[in-house]
Order: sequence, then C-alpha cells, then structure tokens
Amino acid sequence: MSLRLSCSWKLLVNTSSILHIILSMATAPALTYGLLISMCIHCASSQGHREFVNRTVYAVYGEKLQLPCSVPHGKSEPIRQWLLKTCLMKPWKQIAGVKGAEVQSDESHFQMLENGTLLIWSVGLEDQGLFKCGVAEEGLEIFAVTNVSVFKPPAKPQLMKSYLSFTVGGDSEIGKCIVKDGYPVGNVTWYKNGKVILANGNETLNKLRIMKNQNTGLYTIESTLYHTVSKADINAKFFCEVVYPFKGGNGTQRSEPITIDVHYPVESVMIEVQPPSGVIREGDNVTLSCTADTNPSPAEYVWEKDGKRLDSLSLYKLYAVTKEDEGEYVCTVYDFDYNFKSAVRVIRVKAGKEDNELDERGAFPAIAEESHSADHHGQPIATNRAAMVIGILMTLMAVAFFTSMAYYLCYYRKKTEKKPLENLEEKRPMDPENVPSTVEKVIREE
Repeated sequence: MSLRLSCSWKLLVNTSSILHIILSMATAPALTYGLLISMCIHCASSQGHREFVNRTVYAVYGEKLQLPCSVPHGKSEPIRQWLLKTCLMKPWKQIAGVKGAEVQSDESHFQMLENGTLLIWSVGLEDQGLFKCGVAEEGLEIFAVTNVSVFKPPAKPQLMKSYLSFTVGGDSEIGKCIVKDGYPVGNVTWYKNGKVILANGNETLNKLRIMKNQNTGLYTIESTLYHTVSKADINAKFFCEVVYPFKGGNGTQRSEPITIDVHYPVESVMIEVQPPSGVIREGDNVTLSCTADTNPSPAEYVWEKDGKRLDSLSLYKLYAVTKEDEGEYVCTVYDFDYNFKSAVRVIRVKAGKEDNELDERGAFPAIAEESHSADHHGQPIATNRAAMVIGILMTLMAVAFFTSMAYYLCYYRKKTEKKPLENLEEKRPMDPENVPSTVEKVIREE
C-alpha cells in the first residue's frame, strides 16, 4: 500500500524539535535513526513517480555489503540509478547510475553490478541511511527504498585494576572497564563473584564516560567502579560485561576477571602451644606459636615473659624446660599501620617424670591459661572418665586381693604351728613327774 504524502512537513519543524531529534539520535543512533529518517521518505504516488519501502538491512562495519534492487522490471528496463540519503535534512545523492551504455559509480567505495545490485566494498558509518534504486518503465519512474543500519561490535572489554591493594572500610576505586570502538553505544555492567553489582550511591558507584572518535565515528566507553571494601571482598572476582545492539538483537562480551588484595588491621591474636596436650614437665621441649587475624602478614612480633622482652619471631621455642621457664608469656602483634593487639599464655612446668595425675575434675592439669578469650587452645584436655574409673576399680580390687592373700597366708601359717603341740597334749597325757625333760621345756616355753 502506498501513501500519498508530502515532504512539506519539514518546513514546520521548529528549532526545538530539530534539537530534540539530534539528541535522541546521539543517545540511540542505530535504534532511532531508521524511524526518524523514514519520516522523510517520499512515499508519494504521483504522476510519473512511485516509491516502495520494502526492507531494513543490518550491515557490519568494515565488511562488504550487497544491496539488490527489488523493483520489478524487465530486462529491457535496466536499473538506472542508486541514490543515498544519510541525513534527515539532506537531499538524495546519486552514488551510481547508467548514462548511455556506461555504468558510473565511485568504484573505490560503491560499485553497481550488471544486474543492478549495489556493492559497498567496506561499510562505514557514513553508509547508514536510506538507499533507493530506480528504473524507468513506460515513462514512469519506480523506486525501491532500503534502510541500512550499521553496527560495529566493540573490542573485548579491558579491566584495569586501579591499585595494588585496598583497605577495609574505605571508598576505593576498584578498576576501570574500557570498551573500545563500538557502534552504537553499549551498556556496561559490573559483576562480583558472578552477581551483578548494583550502584546504590553509598557503597557502590559507577561513573560512566563516553568518547567518540572524530575520525571513525566509533565510541569508547570508560566505566569506573567505586566500592566500599570489606573482608567479604577477599579473593572476590570482579569483571565487567558490555551488551551492545547487533543485527536486530544484542551481543555480549566480558572482560577477564581480577581479584583484589584487601588489607585490614589486626583483629585478634592467639598463642598455640606444641605439644597441644598433656602436662609440661621438666626436660620437655615446647613451642609457642603466635598467630594473628590480619592482612597483610604482621609487620612485627614481640614476645615477652614477665615483662622481659624475648624474641621478635612468630615462633618462640623452649628447650629442656625447667621450673624457671614457668610464667606469663605475652605475644604482641603489630600490623601494617602499627596498630597492635596482644595475647597472653601462662605456662606451668611439673617436676620430674612421674605419671600424670588427675585433678579434681578428672582431667589432666592444664598446661597453659589464656588471660583473654575463651578459645580451645587454653582449655585442659578431657580424658575418658569411664576408662579411668575402671582402672581405679581394677587397682583397688588388686590391692584387696593381695591384702587378703597376705592375711590368709599369715593366719594359716600361725595356726599350723600351734596345732601339733595341741595334739601332743591330747594324745599323751602324762603325769608331770614322768614328763621327760625335753617335753617339760617345751611346755614351759609355751
């Protein structure tokens, strides 16, 4: 269906409308250009002239493009010309045509083939617009119009880290995402650990800068991410993604991820004792290990015992301990900003190599006590109470058994020594006067 229209509406467009159209085209050139410029298509059907708008073609920047002429015509009516309109306010410009038997065109950029197809050797942004081809048939000029939209996929986004390290709690510039040479302008999104980072104006902010190359007309996007860093960002992966219009749809490209080195002040200090269980006795070797929750590693360690400085390493070793090694051991850790925190451990040394004794709770005595924080490193090691009870009962039973045996043996022996003498008196009653002297002696001793 053809519409009888006129281009006289151009005269009614005021300055503000033109400015609005220009701004709209600048923000979304590929999506609005076809709509706006199609408003200027002379789709009139007048005496001796007829035009058809038949299709939209998506062209890729820098590639070849062939535009066949879809005007129905016979072999005796060859394609007469190709015209181009790239701007709303500009007239049609002839880019190829037939003059006599000769085809004329700018062969460095355009070429009209024998069948009337227009060949564009390398598509540029200047080719975005309306192309129309025409034939003359029985005194009537017939034209077909094709809308060409040009797209240029941008280069792969380059993500550059702004600093080598970041401090917890600070509003830091994480990095810049640079997307070069694209058309039209794409949309940049930031991700952390695969999830979209939403700009909220407080903890996260995304600043966007768009630059246009005056020579090529292509755009470069520079997106800068500002983020309040926390401990949760340790080993987090950041990357950016650009989504851009392409051939009637969307294209997507992602940058390589980066991880950031997060610094935070010392939060806690612990002292671990090796060996971790049992009782420390004289002659044992003991290692005290000082660990701190901070990043980067502590700048300095300081060991003290009863107020006297000992060493400046994370490990402090005691060889063949004695009673003199008992006392309060303090480890102080200084971080990268020389904030510091300390931990305390009390070491007790038992004399000799006796068997381990049970305390009132049925556990081995603690080898160390920590003055702050109730962590597992300073608590006594629990033992199997059932096994100890069984052992005690077995020991008591053994003592009772051996006591009973000793008592029985002693009593039995005494009875056996007395019994023969009693029998002798019963079987041989004698007159004291007739008792032999040996027997009398025994009786008297009794």
